[in-house]
Amino acid sequence: MKDDGEPREQNMSDLEKLRQQIAELEQSLKKELEQRKSIEASQDLLQVLSHVQSQFILDVEPRVLFDRLLTDLLSLTESEYGFIGEVLWSDNGDPYLKTHAITNIAWNEKWMQFYRENAPKGMVFTNLKTLFGAVMTSGRPVISNDPANDARRGGLPEGHPALNAFLGLPIYR
Repeated sequence: MKDDGEPREQNMSDLEKLRQQIAELEQSLKKELEQRKSIEASQDLLQVLSHVQSQFILDVEPRVLFDRLLTDLLSLTESEYGFIGEVLWSDNGDPYLKTHAITNIAWNEKWMQFYRENAPKGMVFTNLKTLFGAVMTSGRPVISNDPANDARRGGLPEGHPALNAFLGLPIYR
């Protein structure tokens, strides 16, 4: 606007410069937002690790420690459910997974009873022809954004909530 309130005439070059400046500002703001989110995620992860380490040092009961760690990891990854387990070996040398923490996703009374009876002592999974079995047998991370169609899938019990994505991370001592 001019001082007298009349609209200022703009030529195409001025408008193009203005568009370019707006685009640069938008890119700069997006980059800053991404950096802030990355910093916040790093801070959240450090807070979880610090808490777990202090709980470990205080010799908190492992079940309590793993339950809290699972809750924190689910929050960090924005996941609905998951588990933390340990690979053990049977007497005949076959690996199996024993959970130390697992989300209660019971969808009916039968599975609720199963959860109540088995979760505290650790659930045992022996079928390695699954996504988590792929983590165990390869010793490498497994990511699947389409678990229902992944060749490594092992299926879900009838009524089990949908598995929309899978991330399995092996952790070594």
